[in-house]
Amino acid sequence: MSRVKTVDEIRAAFPEDASILITGACPETIGSLPRELLSSAVGDDQGAVVITTKDAAEHVHRQFERASEFASTSKLAVVDATPKDRRHAEPDENVWKTSSPVDFGGAMLGLRRGYESLALEHDTIHLLFDSLTTPLLSADSMTVLRYAHQVMLEGGSRSGLQLFPVCTNVTGERDVSKLKHLSERMIEVRKRGGERQVRLHGLREASDEWFTLPEHDTNAGVAGLV
Repeated sequence: MSRVKTVDEIRAAFPEDASILITGACPETIGSLPRELLSSAVGDDQGAVVITTKDAAEHVHRQFERASEFASTSKLAVVDATPKDRRHAEPDENVWKTSSPVDFGGAMLGLRRGYESLALEHDTIHLLFDSLTTPLLSADSMTVLRYAHQVMLEGGSRSGLQLFPVCTNVTGERDVSKLKHLSERMIEVRKRGGERQVRLHGLREASDEWFTLPEHDTNAGVAGLV
């Protein structure tokens, strides 16, 4: 039986400003871990940006409103990259909408606006990109890699944790390897005997050990925030 490691312990194992790739076979395997890690990272005087490619901004807000560990959605900015007719901004709600998951220019503009808005109140801003798998399904992998690098650089200036989930059942091994090289730190997620397990990479002390992750709100909001 593997040892248990909580979400807080997983987050504490990485530097506070780490860029982390989270890999699992599918959204159901990864579960709510990315959202839980983001909520765990955001302190009282900190904010967070979510780039969503699957669920509309309104749904993302509802997910975090239901998350008891997330203090307030006033600390949250959302870049809504779900398909729509045009770009649209709702600055009063800290929402910035692009035309599609591959509208990379619109997403970067929204990301910068979200950071700028939150920076008025927060020095540290964390980031969750709900899944890099979505743009990889529709765009050239090198283009997506450059885009991901831009996102990481933009977030790196804000001193926060950056989380990038990827589903390996539809994302090619070569693309996953490139993303691993880009992020240097990674959390592998798998299911064994009904339990969710994680393995951490890119730490000071290398280890191949799998840890059991206690189940926590794994059925709420999994479909969008993979």
